[in-house]
Amino acid sequence: MSEKQALQPVFKVVRQDLGLAPGSVEDQDLQRIIRGLFSVIDGIGALRTHASSAHS
Repeated sequence: MSEKQALQPVFKVVRQDLGLAPGSVEDQDLQRIIRGLFSVIDGIGALRTHASSAHS
């Protein structure tokens, strides 16, 4: 685990443990869902960084 308390490093560990990689799934619908999940996590991380009171 990363010492940084950011969402991306935590999600990286979780997705590896769960085997969530778009290339590891052959079904295109599941690949879209996984990529969408990545996008949501990225958006939440950005929102936390830019809108959180923890950052200025």
